[in-house]
Amino acid sequence: MAGRALSIDDARRRAGPCDDAEFDAAFEVASDAGLLQIVDGAIDFRHALVRDAYYADLAQLQTDSAATLAAARDLGENGEPELAGEAAPASADRR
Repeated sequence: MAGRALSIDDARRRAGPCDDAEFDAAFEVASDAGLLQIVDGAIDFRHALVRDAYYADLAQLQTDSAATLAAARDLGENGEPELAGEAAPASADRR
């Protein structure tokens, strides 16, 4: 999610190859677990501590994941290049 609220369309695009039903089901699970919410038409973490814990684990488990690279690519291609560098893992530069 790149550390900030995303429009539902942006979140769907960054989720990668899944259909609407899969995306909706995954969001429902995350929402029911108290992790994500929709506020003013955007998906966001329910609390900053949840976001921080997610990103702490993500950094340890998947700093070089395809989803992170896709988010960076999406940010760069859709008018937010200043955020793209934050989303891309440093190891991607070494490829």
